[in-house]
Amino acid sequence: MGNIYPSKGRGISMKKLFATAALIAAFIISPMASAGVSGSVGLESDRFWRGMNMSDGTSLELDLMVDYEGWFAGGKVMKGASSLGHEMSDELNTMVYAGYGLSLTDDWSVRAGIVSYDWDMLPESFEEAVVGGSYKGLDLDYYMNVDNSDSTYLELGYTLPYISVVDLELNYGRFDDGEDVVGLTISKDVGQWGFSLMVLEEARHGEFMDSASLGFHYNF
Repeated sequence: MGNIYPSKGRGISMKKLFATAALIAAFIISPMASAGVSGSVGLESDRFWRGMNMSDGTSLELDLMVDYEGWFAGGKVMKGASSLGHEMSDELNTMVYAGYGLSLTDDWSVRAGIVSYDWDMLPESFEEAVVGGSYKGLDLDYYMNVDNSDSTYLELGYTLPYISVVDLELNYGRFDDGEDVVGLTISKDVGQWGFSLMVLEEARHGEFMDSASLGFHYNF
């Protein structure tokens, strides 16, 4: 697995820097009456992230995002099985982010931001800077660990056109050491309810139950 963790020994705490930036963003955005607020609450049979099972079982999840004139901030809170077994962990796993996105045309858009991870399944929390862009059904994002610029991750998603029954997205990721993560996601929204099935490439080798996740979410 690629190196996603920060290097030791930096004098500046990027966690404090991110917390300050997030607080400023919240202070600026929250008073805006016209700001958009969206989110979801749901259940995943397993929570996968970059090919790794981060919940080792059922994961309860809450997502929230606020956006205003291109600026956005949000987070995800997850409660899943412990890394030491299949009992529900007492730890809340969190991911928070903030950034800015710009629509260049009806088809092209770009974005940049920072993401902070604090998950029970990782040995320590860390932050990443991310830049990305979208063109129609194609999304491309590049992540770089803020404490270790050699630790990077490239993420690509492509939603196949001309399929109206469900959304079918092909997923590809690549770590800095060359290791690939390949999969697909099938999703369908029915009113405010969302249903999804994520399957990794390893499912082709007789490991379907260990390489797939079924999700149910209520969007608001």
